[in-house]
Amino acid sequence: LSGQDESNFFINKETGEIKASDRFKVSKKGNDKVFKLIIKALDHGLVARYAMTELTVLLKPSHLFPSFVSSPKTYFTLKENIAEGKLVTKLSATSPKKGSAGSVQYAIAGGNVGEALKIDPVTGEVLVTGRGLDYEASQLYEVWIEARDNDNPYLRTVLELEINVTDSNDNAPVIEN
Repeated sequence: LSGQDESNFFINKETGEIKASDRFKVSKKGNDKVFKLIIKALDHGLVARYAMTELTVLLKPSHLFPSFVSSPKTYFTLKENIAEGKLVTKLSATSPKKGSAGSVQYAIAGGNVGEALKIDPVTGEVLVTGRGLDYEASQLYEVWIEARDNDNPYLRTVLELEINVTDSNDNAPVIEN
């Protein structure tokens, strides 16, 4: 991690996760703060190779971001043989922005092992896909859902859903001679 604002951030060299070194404050007037960083990834080959990219962090006031309505249930226990199309939950979020900039869309932001879930971008309904949940692949699915506004640049808020999967007898018995 380098660049003009590197002292404001640190990077986990194992995972690549970047975090702020301290809490930032944005003025009440809504003036954005901009931070510029350079990220370098280096392998451990005999002849080391690397890649670099620039990262711009735009700090916005928190009251401008979409927010999930109420406190939605975020932890579920489901059987691995749950039917395709089964509704897991329906999320709802709002944006403080007016007009088209304030319309909210939903997406899966990460953790969707085997693409087991899908979300309707308009209604916020989280459904089980045809690939479904697989206890043998993962007993706990940690899926990140985003609600983002339609501004430029868009602002998003994420929420983690945890799905504990229970095992089903989905493997036929085999008789060995």
